[in-house]
Order: sequence, then structure tokens, then C-alpha cells
Amino acid sequence: MSLILQNLYLGSVSIAKDIKFIKEKNIKYILICAKGLQQYYPNKVQYKQLNISDNPCTVIITHIPESIEFIHQNIKNAAILVHCLGGKSRSVSITIAYVMFSLRVTYEQAFQHVKQRHFEAQPNVGFIKQLKAFQKVLEIYGKPKQNDFKVLNQILFDNNIETQVKDKLSQIQFKNNYEIEENQNNEDIQEDLDIQFFQQKQD
Repeated sequence: MSLILQNLYLGSVSIAKDIKFIKEKNIKYILICAKGLQQYYPNKVQYKQLNISDNPCTVIITHIPESIEFIHQNIKNAAILVHCLGGKSRSVSITIAYVMFSLRVTYEQAFQHVKQRHFEAQPNVGFIKQLKAFQKVLEIYGKPKQNDFKVLNQILFDNNIETQVKDKLSQIQFKNNYEIEENQNNEDIQEDLDIQFFQQKQD
């Protein structure tokens, strides 16, 4: 378990079972970044659960707006725990996205922020590519005086991000969650997903 920002904890399913931890840290909200995991204390905690698997071809970027909205709307009221099974990839990726959003930093800066506090952090390679695409989404979103998460979703929709991401990821041969087959074009696999955005930065 790691404290990433004030009131924002990141961990694995083992900490989500720990009622002593839940009470001591005043955890009132839990974001589960995995399908099939149990919500252990539904009478004590408000849950949100994402139906995602830890696979580099899983489209995670479309879950980011709803996830950061859940965190952002509740983080001032009480502590939040974000977890998946091992606290290594899925929950880490969503937490990185929130750090990018809340601190308005790049993927690399957000990753370093999380990694320094949560040594287990290791998003799979497909999630990393999508987080870098989300960086561009945030550039378009800009810095409005009042956050509107519908706008984030609209940027994804208007730029056909889900279809583009699925198409780009399907063209990559993944050796495992963290490696890409070496027999592919190195220039292609080292680059980002090269998502096409039709919008410019918001005024």
C-alpha cells in the first residue's frame, strides 16, 4: 500500500481486504480496476469497479475519464483506495492518469511520481502507450476553470479514440505484458500509438 497524493492510496487486493487499514486510513471510497474482484465492505465503503483485464491489448483509455471523475469528486471528502489484483499494472495506470490530470504533468512525470512512492508500479506496455495518448487528450482539454468530465469523454468520442487504439494495438505482436516481439519494425514499436486527433487545444 502506498500514499500517492493526499487521500489517495494505491495497492493490491490484499490491502482492500484489510478492515483495520480501511478504518485507520478513513477509506470511504474504493476504485477496483479489475473484473471479478470482490467488493469486501459494501456497507462501509462506496465502490466503483472497472471491468478491465491486465492485457496490453485491453483498451483502458476509455475508462480514464470516469475513473478520475470518481477520484476527483470524492478525494476531498475522505481517503480513496485504488487497487487491482497485484497493484502493479491496472490500478497503477489509472492512478498515473489521475496524477497526470490533477497535477497537469506528462506521463513520464506522473510515472516517476507514482514509482517513487509505489515501487511495484509497472504498467503493461499497451497501457503505457495509451497513457501517452491520454497526455494529448489533456493537452486538448486544457486547464478549464471548472472541470467538466463530459468534455474529456467528448474528446475521446470526437476523435474516435477507442477504435483507433484497438486498431493500433491489434497491429502489435506482444511477447508478454511488458515486451514486444523483436521481429517487428523497431521504429513502429518504439513509437507511441500515433493516434490522430482532429481537435486542437481548448481555448
